Amino acid sequence: MAAVPSVRSIPSVATRIILRLSVRDFDSDGFTWYHYLTAVEAYLKWANRPLAELNNKKHNIFVEPLQDPEVKQKRFHVIVDLNSLSFEVNKMDEVHHEVYEIKRKDDGSL
Repeated sequence: MAAVPSVRSIPSVATRIILRLSVRDFDSDGFTWYHYLTAVEAYLKWANRPLAELNNKKHNIFVEPLQDPEVKQKRFHVIVDLNSLSFEVNKMDEVHHEVYEIKRKDDGSL
């Protein structure tokens, strides 16, 4: 990931964050698709944003469901619409987008 922004430099505007995840990281070693929230937490920590934001009802989180095994899906996405519940946003397609790839480390953390 690129340089880490500080909380003070993050504007309080609606932003769409797209987290690109490997199915392999969430479909083995006791991790499942339902552990996607750990990826959101990893992003918030990396971005120096408080984890309490998850409970403050400021953001919407959407998860791409895994497809049937015969599809051999390699990646799935978690979309975090930051501050989308704090502002009137008519079209999320028109807000700033950022895409990050998140991988699981050998110790199991993201």
